[in-house]
Amino acid sequence: KARGEDVLLQLKDIVYIEGTGHRMVLVHLMGEENPLECSGKLAEFEDRLKNDGFLRLQRSFLANARHIKKISGYTAFLDNGDELKVTDKNYNQLRDSFLTWKGKKL
Repeated sequence: KARGEDVLLQLKDIVYIEGTGHRMVLVHLMGEENPLECSGKLAEFEDRLKNDGFLRLQRSFLANARHIKKISGYTAFLDNGDELKVTDKNYNQLRDSFLTWKGKKL
């Protein structure tokens, strides 16, 4: 739900989802300057999207692997120019998951 109504988004258009901690997330879309405010918790989005190539980079960010150019130096570089910090706790596992996902899509 966004702005009180149901919104249908194409997964390929979602670059990343940012949790705000207030039962609200910001959905950053390809080609859009301002994120879409949606109700829900980041963990709920993660549960729904984990099998669709979305990776939890850290507590506040869930990124679409389609839009990650590379993960290096604890940073995910996205194709929209954004750079998101990656948790050091699961960095190697996350990087391996990303590389595995990319390998399946080649």
